[in-house]
Amino acid sequence: MVRTIVFILILSSKWLVGQEQRAIDHAVLHAYCDTSMYYVGDLIKYTIEHTSSADSFELDSIQELTLISMQTDTLEQSIQYRISFLALDSGTFTLPFAEVRIGANLYQNDSVVVQVNILPEAQGVLRAEDRALATVPFSLLGWVNHYKIHLGLGALALLILYAIVRYFQRKPSTSEKPLAVSSKDWFGDTMRELARLKEEKLWEQDAKDYYVQIGDILRLYLSEQCGLPLTEQTTAESLSMLQNKWKEEWLQSYEFIMTRADFVKFAKGQMTVQDHLDCLSRAEELVVSFKPKSDQDE
Repeated sequence: MVRTIVFILILSSKWLVGQEQRAIDHAVLHAYCDTSMYYVGDLIKYTIEHTSSADSFELDSIQELTLISMQTDTLEQSIQYRISFLALDSGTFTLPFAEVRIGANLYQNDSVVVQVNILPEAQGVLRAEDRALATVPFSLLGWVNHYKIHLGLGALALLILYAIVRYFQRKPSTSEKPLAVSSKDWFGDTMRELARLKEEKLWEQDAKDYYVQIGDILRLYLSEQCGLPLTEQTTAESLSMLQNKWKEEWLQSYEFIMTRADFVKFAKGQMTVQDHLDCLSRAEELVVSFKPKSDQDE
């Protein structure tokens, strides 16, 4: 019995020690909504912003609201999340708490509470009783008179279609013209652009601009080769879309290259020349991975 009590006390003490205190500091983490009053069917716009020095970010879930979208933006000194929920039921709801860790410290935002109401015109309105359908005898003349415009347009459309078919049946078939092939050498031009960055050593003048140019060159090339709108999307949107389309190594290289500009902007240490060249080498390998088949045959 004594051993059991001691064992329970040890477990309780470990549990108490393991509970970390979460501090609230608006300079580190804060969350807000555009308004606290909504109606059923509205989109609840929830914004969370934390300092860019955070080591990790976690967001609780909520069962009462439906998550529609979540966008991430990297600002000058912070990272911002714009979240949209769809309100499908009325009531008072506490939006999910966010938690960030900086070193050994945990931070949590203040609670954000919203009230979702039913539209005023939908409250207290009694439903009218169903009325029996009236029996109307069918009349062909009345039916034609009622739908005369529709019947006329239908007959006109059939005549036009018949004339088009007759025209193409009489017209002799002509040989198909070959499709115009773009004369732009996407692979060659992209490799030359990357070689130019290496030759100019742009990282010595502006390291951030160096990585921005690599990202722009790569986005333009991959958009053309994959037929995807990568140039119109943020890095997070592109990675989400490519999750099940690309190999894992391609995704890792793409994410690494696209986040270097932010890394250089917020990094406290200095990067070596070899670091800059390694990123450029990754970009070249990714370009080669999507080299057109005609170029590969050559």
